[in-house]
Amino acid sequence: PAGGHRDADARRLGKALAAIPVRRVDIGEGSVTFASRTERDAISHLNGSILLSGDGAALSAAGELIWRGERVAISLNSALPGTKANEQSLPLDLSVQTPLAAAEFEGEGVAADGLQIKGQLELQIRNLRLFTRWLGLLIPDGRGFGSFSASGPFQWQGTRMAFDEGSFVLDGNRALGTLGLDAGGARPKIDGTLAFTTIALAQYLPHTAPGPAPAAAAPPGSAASPEPKRSLPVDFPILHHLDLDLRLSMTRIVMGALEVGQTAFSVALNSGNLVADFAVLDLCGGTGSGRLAFDAAAPDTQVRLSGHLSGIAAKRCIEAAIEASPLDARTSVIFDLSSSGRSMNSLISNLSGTAMIKARAGSLALDLNALTPETASGAQDPVKLLFGGTTEFAEASGELIFRKDSIYAADLRVLAPPRLFSGDGTIDLKKRTLEFQVVSELAARGAPQEGSTPAASGPPPTVLLSGPWKSPVITVRETQPPAPAQ
Repeated sequence: PAGGHRDADARRLGKALAAIPVRRVDIGEGSVTFASRTERDAISHLNGSILLSGDGAALSAAGELIWRGERVAISLNSALPGTKANEQSLPLDLSVQTPLAAAEFEGEGVAADGLQIKGQLELQIRNLRLFTRWLGLLIPDGRGFGSFSASGPFQWQGTRMAFDEGSFVLDGNRALGTLGLDAGGARPKIDGTLAFTTIALAQYLPHTAPGPAPAAAAPPGSAASPEPKRSLPVDFPILHHLDLDLRLSMTRIVMGALEVGQTAFSVALNSGNLVADFAVLDLCGGTGSGRLAFDAAAPDTQVRLSGHLSGIAAKRCIEAAIEASPLDARTSVIFDLSSSGRSMNSLISNLSGTAMIKARAGSLALDLNALTPETASGAQDPVKLLFGGTTEFAEASGELIFRKDSIYAADLRVLAPPRLFSGDGTIDLKKRTLEFQVVSELAARGAPQEGSTPAASGPPPTVLLSGPWKSPVITVRETQPPAPAQ
């Protein structure tokens, strides 16, 4: 109907209510049933009172009810149509209390294009997973997503509700921005733009559950040896129950021992297929950008990670994952990696792709001098020398090619004046063995890593490393000089 008709209808409703001689309605143990073609819902144990002022201009209500097994207490104050210049709006002051959540709303209801509710909302949710399940959203068990609070300008129309310029706290992580929820699709969709200060991610990541402890020590591989820890699952069931369209920024991210600085990225999730584009990433003192694609809709989770990192402190990054880093240098990496599997172990096993690495002015936790022909064929144990020292280098580079359960290292070059080490080889991750060949030359003074030339003529011998990676066998293979021209 036209706006004038709606105004007239509202005025008539106000006059009709004012003419009703009843000023109070009490409800005792009432019930309300909602039914549609696909579902049925009900409110029970409805108890409360509705009060109407003598002139019909104000309405208040208070009471409680049971919905989906939870007790809900409601308090409402409003004014009826016809009491304001804009007669299509109703001022609302609403309070809702449940064991799972509490909400305080002050605003108005507007009858335009359906009912709209807009105003200021203060929302406190004690456990977000339990609360969303109570509302009928299929959110699986998992870590995190406990306490949640939101406050700010709020709108609700139809199946969509949203905060504009709101303040949010999820599991202690604070953010400012916009956040919306639309429950009208096959899955609830969350969208918005949020700026976090510090966000802690460890509480959202799955953890391993150790196997049963052995009764007594036993040789590895024996029937009585301890079972290995279960691998981290990577299916993340929650990805199948939500859609996302978010733009996020963080000043600081804490994830266990690893801390990330200024970060900005977008996240899109649809039907279990997640894509995160990182425009800004401050990691370990360096910068970078990249993309993470995560498809949990496939039978085996599909993952692809690509991008670049420049000037990162390799030692700090690596030691966030393992106890001691073999590399200490400012490092740049260009990578394009992919994998598939149902656990972290299977993702590592199925890893494929490439990573180009360059490092400057650093050190290796290996004494590469043990790989010179003189030392490798000398009286001392070259393996002890290799793992017992360090090597300071000016430049280092190489390409890592990942294939199922193995890594091929190509075009490895380490300029550690006065020597230049170069080589290639393969690491078998499953067998924990390696096969490498290394050539050591005296580099010409001042020569750069790329195109360095030996100071002495003649092909240098090749040092071979083979066997278990913790105790390889080191041998020397003499290189035969080319035959003189006839």
